[in-house]
Amino acid sequence: MLALAGVFWILPADGLSAQTPTATPVNIGVPPIPMTVSGVAQGAPAGYSLLARIGAYESLPVTIKQDGRFDALKIAPPHSGFLGEDVSFFLEGVEANERIPHVSGTQPFNLSLTFAEIPVATLTPTPIPVLPAIYSGSIAIAGLAVTPNMLLVARVGPYQSPPAAILDDGDFINLVILTDDESLIGLPVEFFLNGEPSVPPAHGVFEPDTRPDVNLVFGSVPPTETPVPPTETPVPPTETPVPPTATPVPPTATPVPPTATQVPPTATPVPPTATPVPPTATPVPPTATPVPPTATPEPPAVVVVEPTPQTEVPGGSCSSVAGISREHAAGNLLMLFAPLVMLGGAKYAHNRRRRQ
Repeated sequence: MLALAGVFWILPADGLSAQTPTATPVNIGVPPIPMTVSGVAQGAPAGYSLLARIGAYESLPVTIKQDGRFDALKIAPPHSGFLGEDVSFFLEGVEANERIPHVSGTQPFNLSLTFAEIPVATLTPTPIPVLPAIYSGSIAIAGLAVTPNMLLVARVGPYQSPPAAILDDGDFINLVILTDDESLIGLPVEFFLNGEPSVPPAHGVFEPDTRPDVNLVFGSVPPTETPVPPTETPVPPTETPVPPTATPVPPTATPVPPTATQVPPTATPVPPTATPVPPTATPVPPTATPVPPTATPEPPAVVVVEPTPQTEVPGGSCSSVAGISREHAAGNLLMLFAPLVMLGGAKYAHNRRRRQ
């Protein structure tokens, strides 16, 4: 492997001069091939760390195995300026007696390292758990009976145990003092029933991994409060008003038959002429409001037209009335029968409305 080297020219401090400058080569080549070392660190316990140093360079550590064996300690300085320098080895900060030169790409596999002294590793003490103490025994209350729903606990300093199990006969079991605080060992153990201390309060001291049997006596104990579950008041469901949906109903057209109001013709007296004038009937449009028929029809006014005496024409026919023409006579008959026609029409309209 060839290492590239750079050459720097070091100039005098006073600048350029006519003299030829002196060239001082500085080796800053590329990093060399790592050197890998394996072997044995004599007397080193398993689990210790071993590393190598070249000047300011320090390798990554490897772990010592059984019998002091170590493998593949990689020495890889950043550039070739470390080539040929001595490699020192350190076991937990203690330097080995042996050194080797740094040679690029070599793999010493049976290097034996000795140390003037083997460092003593600082061991972290493993905490020993505090084993529980389990109490059992009997309970006596002055003038009262012991009930299973009472609350019996033990206190050691600031620690309070979970409640014990109280039996029907007044005995208790499984009152467990379980803590990791070693400072509580040797402190007095006090017992409380429904918050009241026993007489005397303390019964011995806390000793882990024991099963003491004690007889507890209490002077007075407040009654046990039985928790009453809250009564749920049913809340009626809230009705959400639903706006009514407007269903479009098409308007029903009720047919109203038009009522024809019969207006009797007014007979205007006309003097008899050769051309008869028929009565003029003014039609009235039907109205939407029905007009009930008049019970008593009002007869039309009949104007009697007196014949005007005329000069008898000789040779007249027997079918003609003297002085009145046929047209005039037909008009008079129409006016005579008009009230009957009107009464009949009104009665027909009235009966039709009743049928509807």
